[in-house]
Amino acid sequence: VYKRQYQRRVHGAVQWDPSGRMRTASSSRPSYPASESRLRCTGTAWVADSSGPNEWLQMELDQVSTVAGVVLAGYGSVWTTHYSVAISVNGKQFQDLGATFEGNTDATTAVTRSFSKTYQARFVRIHPQQGNHTSLHGMRAGLLLIH
Repeated sequence: VYKRQYQRRVHGAVQWDPSGRMRTASSSRPSYPASESRLRCTGTAWVADSSGPNEWLQMELDQVSTVAGVVLAGYGSVWTTHYSVAISVNGKQFQDLGATFEGNTDATTAVTRSFSKTYQARFVRIHPQQGNHTSLHGMRAGLLLIH
């Protein structure tokens, strides 16, 4: 189902690293696009154009799936320390999960955060709330899926 995508088992779920279906509200410059935000991408990451509240990174699954959590990592000197998550089955109406999750404390360690329950979603948006820089938010991301 997920061709060319990285998968590995984590805490009873499958860690899914998308291979291209990433979108974003903005990117700070062409060298930091959404397509570079995959966990296994080592050359760069997504960096938001601003640290405003309307920034997000969106991952699209092939179909509606059971989402159990997210995995975040930073890059270089930029990482996201706190974030929220919104989900959708159609890509138009998003439900905020109502929680702020702790993110990274450095640029290289991938941090896994499981949700308190699982959700059915095809689209998952990560909204950076705070980063290690006041003016920049950046990340590489993946999802925890239950098959």
